[in-house]
Amino acid sequence: MTLRMKTADMEKMLHEVVALDKKLNCTLWGVIMKSNGELLKNNLPIGMAVGAVLGVVMAGAVGGAMGALSNIYCYIGCTDTSIHIVCIHSFDVSKVKAVITIPYNEISSIKIKRSLIPGGHIILIRCFQNSRLKISVMNNSIGTDMKNQKENAHKFFDILSNVRV
Repeated sequence: MTLRMKTADMEKMLHEVVALDKKLNCTLWGVIMKSNGELLKNNLPIGMAVGAVLGVVMAGAVGGAMGALSNIYCYIGCTDTSIHIVCIHSFDVSKVKAVITIPYNEISSIKIKRSLIPGGHIILIRCFQNSRLKISVMNNSIGTDMKNQKENAHKFFDILSNVRV
């Protein structure tokens, strides 16, 4: 069981989902914070889906805690044509929970804004006929063995900024 994210694991997992003829322009880690469920509903265990629903429906501290428990760590890779997201298990980051591929031509809107946390950004993506995805990306890699997170985060923001929606 692996508890710490590593660059080698991220690159291995992303290369397994990207076609052999595609080159990854950037790789980084992030956290999927919120989704309307369309992108993940077939790939998440029941407990995670229930946590996400309860986090949205319930109010107050309990609802917020359940919403936070539904956050999903992920590795993100961008090619010239799409975003690839490998969702990993929170307690064993060597295990893949789900894979999401979003072609740029399926994206209808992208918003990138700064988080309240220093060095953090929130990316809001609408795609696939109005499915929503909210991803948190940090400029640092504190608590991980990830390399070049800050540089790759900026590449990711640049790539998203140039996607035509």
